[in-house]
Amino acid sequence: MRFTPQLRDLAWLVRQPIAHRGLHNEKQGLVENCESSFAAAIDHGFSIETDIQLTQDGEAVVFHDDDVARVLDGQGKAKDLSLRQLKAMKYKQGKDRIQTLGELLEQVDGQSTLVIEIKSLWDDDTTLTDRAVKVLSQYHGPFALMSFDPDLIARVAATADHFSVNVFRMDAVFHGRESVFFKERELVGELFSLDGRLASGKPIRAIGFLACQENAHSNRLN
Repeated sequence: MRFTPQLRDLAWLVRQPIAHRGLHNEKQGLVENCESSFAAAIDHGFSIETDIQLTQDGEAVVFHDDDVARVLDGQGKAKDLSLRQLKAMKYKQGKDRIQTLGELLEQVDGQSTLVIEIKSLWDDDTTLTDRAVKVLSQYHGPFALMSFDPDLIARVAATADHFSVNVFRMDAVFHGRESVFFKERELVGELFSLDGRLASGKPIRAIGFLACQENAHSNRLN
C-alpha cells in the first residue's frame, strides 16, 4: 500500500464539517444513514460520512450495523439478506428505505463531499470493496473511501484504475482538526472529532485509512 503524508491536496476533504451518518435526528424522522439525513446535511452545507455493507446478492447498501435489528423492523445480518429483502424492511423511525450506494451517489450528485466507510467483517472478503470501486467508477463528485481494515484500502489502491488513488492514515489527515466529524449539538446531541478522541474524551484506539479520489472537485462546492 502506498502512503502519502502530504496533506496539501486534502483541503477539499476537511473544508466543511462532516455529518456523521448524515445529519440525523430520529425525533424529527431523520434516521441515520438515510436519504432524509443526507438531504439535511446537504441543505446545511455539510459533507457526509456514511457506511456500506454487503448484501447476500452482492450489492453495496448504505447501512452501519452488521445486524439490521437496531434500526430496521426486521431480523438478520445484512450479509444474509438480499437487497429485495432489505428494501422491504421499514425503518423503526421515519419513512425512508435502505439505499444502495448507487442511489446515494445519485442523490448527492457532487453537492457534498462523501466519506464512505467500507465495513469489514475481517474475513478477507473483498466483494464489498470491489463493488464500491465499480459503483464509484462513474462518479465525478469528491469522495474518500475509508476503512479500519487496511487490507480493504489496499484492495482499493490495487484495483481502482479508473480514478487516481492516494492512501492516507486517517489520524494524520484529521489530527488537530476539532469537530471534523460531527453532528450539530442542538439537533442530535453528540460531537465527534478524529483527532484521536471522541468529544466525551474517550480515545479512539483504531486507526483507519483513507483512499481519496484526487481532482474530484465539484463546482458546487466552491
